[in-house]
Amino acid sequence: ENMNTVLDDNKKLCLVSGEIIALTAKMRMQFEVEDLEVASPATVSRCGMIYMEPESLGFDVFYDSWIEVLPETFSFKPEYADTLRRLCGELIAPTLVFVSKGCTQVVKCQDNNLIQSLFRLLDCYFVQFVPNELKPAASFKEAIANLKPSIIPLFIFCLIWSLGSSVSGQSQKIFSRYIW
Repeated sequence: ENMNTVLDDNKKLCLVSGEIIALTAKMRMQFEVEDLEVASPATVSRCGMIYMEPESLGFDVFYDSWIEVLPETFSFKPEYADTLRRLCGELIAPTLVFVSKGCTQVVKCQDNNLIQSLFRLLDCYFVQFVPNELKPAASFKEAIANLKPSIIPLFIFCLIWSLGSSVSGQSQKIFSRYIW
């Protein structure tokens, strides 16, 4: 509860010793907590925390938020975003289930982390299509048009190296048969 005073509008931290430390307008506090087991509802509401179980989110939020931040040059071919969204919907969830149920994992990874790994790998390939002051968006039209035959193979490649990254050596053969 002592922390709640610093979260109030008066921004004063009241210590157990009775000392009061006032925060200036330029000072900010950042909290990183392992869980909210001992947090009061007042603390949670003041910090604006929202905790949701990963299972209750589903994967669509990951897909949608990633597709929203694709390079703006992808707007020249809107079907690319549709194709990527379709591939996400059709391939990610079944592959995650297969990896967790049908393979031995060297390190157990959370599904959302594996999905983020997939998106980061794809972003590494898509960064070349991000416009800058030397190369405006309009100059990417031809390059974006030439990307069409690579979208699906690139997605599969990144899917293998992200979602399949945690499987053991013996399970790699099983995973390979599943993919192909």
